[in-house]
Amino acid sequence: MFILMPTTGFAFDKNRTISQDELSNGYGTINKKYDKKSSPKPPRRRLPPLEQSFEKGSFAYSMGVDAAQSDDLVSAIKHWKLSSADGNFYANWQLARYYLGTFDGQKNDKDAINYLQLVVAQYDLSSESRVRRQISADAMVELANFFTSGSEAADFKPRIAIALKLLKLASSSVGHAKANFLLGELYFTDEYIMPQKKRAVRYYTLAARKNHFAAQIKLGQIYYLQGRDFRTKIQGLAWLLVAGKNKLPELQEFANDIIAQSSGEQLNEKQTQAANNIAERIYLKWNF
Repeated sequence: MFILMPTTGFAFDKNRTISQDELSNGYGTINKKYDKKSSPKPPRRRLPPLEQSFEKGSFAYSMGVDAAQSDDLVSAIKHWKLSSADGNFYANWQLARYYLGTFDGQKNDKDAINYLQLVVAQYDLSSESRVRRQISADAMVELANFFTSGSEAADFKPRIAIALKLLKLASSSVGHAKANFLLGELYFTDEYIMPQKKRAVRYYTLAARKNHFAAQIKLGQIYYLQGRDFRTKIQGLAWLLVAGKNKLPELQEFANDIIAQSSGEQLNEKQTQAANNIAERIYLKWNF
């Protein structure tokens, strides 16, 4: 059974303000920790990363960044397309994100696929730039989604073999959490390929260790709801507890609802405490 959860880094929120981080470094999924106690600082304009100085079309790309930071997406797209015509990697990525609906919710599958393919064609997973490697992996994952489900709007047919190849490359190169989760989904069901449950669980675990919520929930369902012995159920409960730890209220509630669905004999107090201890060790070990 698939779980439809907000697992992508490209959630389509029409009311979301585009952050300067997303624009200045050409990458929209870098996790940053903020000190909640510190007073808010006025926003600062940031320059594009140094590697863009050596990219063709970098001036037009920077003009697009400036326009987007001023909420002028029409001009931003115009400049990014000029930069893309020179083969600028970061402009292709921003255009792909735009047509995926990341900035204003306006989706265009055909254009998104086109620019994702341009990014993937330029990938360099051995690059010294961590940002560039991560962008390449993100583009592979988003393109793999189209190769998995296809798109009627873009007249794009599914090709599972290519989707698997892209996801495995993203997984092996940067340990991409969403890529691992999607690989788990593909191998767990019989919708696309012959199911391989053990392999699926390995991929779910890799994603869960990177604090991927849906993967943690999936492991909880497999082990806690379907576990045949108390040791397995304890492990599943631990993952469900991790899934709800320090998450948004609605995600915590979802994890608690899964716990309440346990079939068969419930865990006793000692077993529940053991699950709590395991959850704490997982949380500390993987530094969520």
